[in-house]
Amino acid sequence: MKNLKKFTLLLCLLSLSVSGFAQLHFGVKGGLNYSTVSASEYKPSEGPNPEFVITDLDYKSSYHIGMLVQYRMQDFAIESGAYYSVQGGKGVKKVGAAKYEVRADPAYLQIPVLLLYKFNVSDKFKLYPTIGTFVAYGLSGKINKEYTANGNNIHPPVSEDYFNGNVRKIDWGTSAGLNLEYNKFVLGVAYEYGFLRVNSTKVEGNAQTKGKNAHNKNFKASVAYVF
Repeated sequence: MKNLKKFTLLLCLLSLSVSGFAQLHFGVKGGLNYSTVSASEYKPSEGPNPEFVITDLDYKSSYHIGMLVQYRMQDFAIESGAYYSVQGGKGVKKVGAAKYEVRADPAYLQIPVLLLYKFNVSDKFKLYPTIGTFVAYGLSGKINKEYTANGNNIHPPVSEDYFNGNVRKIDWGTSAGLNLEYNKFVLGVAYEYGFLRVNSTKVEGNAQTKGKNAHNKNFKASVAYVF
């Protein structure tokens, strides 16, 4: 029964693709990420100093790359695709001569579903906003920690798995952006916000935590070529 349902769904998708092939356009896209993990908390793996707690990582730069597909209906279109996207953030906390640094570099497989409408700016240029949603699955990643004083390591640098059980692999959120199209080239910017908390265990509100749960945030700039 399950195989029949899968086969029926496949037939529907194939029929849609064949009937609307003239409206289907494929492309490649890549660019820069500028991301953070809000309300995250990191402590040194060793060392008794409770002051070395980083909350709210700073933004850091990284990248995304993948393929896109657009189903066009005149000036309106639906866009999806699959992207390898490295996100995360970085942070520094200083107490006297001592310094604690952390950098998180999780990599996700991200699949967006976006709605867009194209406005003709001129004969060659089109401007179109996008809005929609995305789902993401954590593939791999590291958290690198360093605890130093006057340039010397207080403890050996630590590199840990990002998705170590304390971090959820699944994310889902919203995306909004603006794109400029010239012939087959597209320049775009977008902002993404993850609705699902990153931390596995929910932080309940109290005087210390204030109920802050970690979420992915990402600004990105990209260039695409649509066939």
